[in-house]
Amino acid sequence: MKNIVKAFMLILAALIFFGCNNDTDEPKKTTVRLDPTTLTLEVGQSGQIDYPDGIELTWTSSNSNVATVSNGYVTATSPGTATITASAKDGGKGTCVVTVNAKTSDYAVIEGETLVHYTPRLSSAGHFGTNQGTINEDGSYSFVGSLDNDQGGGVQIVFPNPLMLDTWKLLDYDFVEVHFKTTEGSVNVKVKKSGNTRDLKPYPDATSTISLSANTNEGVYVYKTVIAEAGNGIGFQRYSGGPATITIEKAVFSKGTMRTIEFEIPNCSEGHIPIIQVSTVRIPDGRIVNFDGLYNVPPLLDWAEHTFKGWQVKTSAQDFDSNTPITSNLTLVAQWDCTPRIPADMTLNLDASTWKAPPSLAGNQTAGVTWPSVLAETEYDDDTEVLTITFSGKNRERAIIPLNSDQIIELMSTTASGVTFRIIGTAEYEDEEPSTSQFRFTLGDPSGTGTWAGSNNDTNDVFTENLLAYRAFDNKSNANFSYFMIQAMYHDGTGYNNMTTEFPKVIMKIKSIVIDIGNTSSTPLAP
Repeated sequence: MKNIVKAFMLILAALIFFGCNNDTDEPKKTTVRLDPTTLTLEVGQSGQIDYPDGIELTWTSSNSNVATVSNGYVTATSPGTATITASAKDGGKGTCVVTVNAKTSDYAVIEGETLVHYTPRLSSAGHFGTNQGTINEDGSYSFVGSLDNDQGGGVQIVFPNPLMLDTWKLLDYDFVEVHFKTTEGSVNVKVKKSGNTRDLKPYPDATSTISLSANTNEGVYVYKTVIAEAGNGIGFQRYSGGPATITIEKAVFSKGTMRTIEFEIPNCSEGHIPIIQVSTVRIPDGRIVNFDGLYNVPPLLDWAEHTFKGWQVKTSAQDFDSNTPITSNLTLVAQWDCTPRIPADMTLNLDASTWKAPPSLAGNQTAGVTWPSVLAETEYDDDTEVLTITFSGKNRERAIIPLNSDQIIELMSTTASGVTFRIIGTAEYEDEEPSTSQFRFTLGDPSGTGTWAGSNNDTNDVFTENLLAYRAFDNKSNANFSYFMIQAMYHDGTGYNNMTTEFPKVIMKIKSIVIDIGNTSSTPLAP
């Protein structure tokens, strides 16, 4: 009897055991192994989480304000902690805890009325020359060796962009101050627009050439300029000196005094309504219009069968002078002649005694050397009606002859691709031997920098007697055709940039200068 009971109990236990196992078995879930399982980033940085191949995963973040994720690629957006989860279809999961810290370099914060970009990242710029320096681990840049030309290398910074939760916009600011710190040595650099080799002028006014030295003002130098003129960043190109190590401690963006220029386009007469709109110009206090191709006031308005005569200042009814700094808000009123425009006489006025005062010459530079700031001497003889221009022997010295308003309008309104210079005259050295020196003839604005030339200025001509030359327009939309310019281009056998040698004086005697619209170079000069 006891054996029967034992057998029964064993059978009952087996049934219970196997029955329970069948009722509770569940399918095994996919194992999702993430690497790493913890990740530390600074705001703005990104990191990659590795995951098993061949598994379809859904990625989520527990706090997308701190970190976002896409296919394992994590982007840190603000300080804090977020758990990144990768989920398989069958419910298998893997996690990575992401800790985001505030940035310790190359970050922007609002401080009062300013935006401060701390220790912006420096990057090398190949267009600043072949002699590149080194970017150091601490973010500084070292100019290697000593060099005295524009192949000396350089760096640039890019202005910051707001992150996801930032409330600021760079468009809300007008000016930027770049705070340099030179820790070793000294170097002379030219400040450039980021991404190219065009000079960037400081504000309110000075030279774009600066000297950085560890021995001056404890190595600190502050350079202020206009954000709109810089573009999306600022570059610094060595042109002499070194070695030196520099860093940018911060770039401070601020608001400032800006002026507005509004435009009124009145009817020429009853029933004649010009369909013309000119956008309001916003310009820094003290800048002139058309500065470096910006703050453009149109020199010409196109209205069929009418002649645009220029702009008048509404409050004073005086003609607007584009070379006068803007120090108040203005409204400019278009002036019309309600008759078809008559082509202008393009013969230049050579009587220097009637010319307006010349503008301040821009400190244009080539290969690290500055052009002369004094113009060539001019003298007009009323009896012979001849203009004498004396070039002193300084390389890159300029003579400028003003155009009148009708001539400027003619140039701006033409659809031709260029102009032809017709010059009657001679050039001699002091000993009366014919000159064999080269000169550059162009139209433009001697007070401008990057867009100073309105016609092509890549050609130099040996001017001995008379000149007939076609020049294509260049930078026409930005340049100011206010002057005809002649520039001495003396060649020392190696190039045109020898600024120390006194070359022989050249005396030009000009009888006439005519600027033909279009290419008329096939038509000989009149005797």
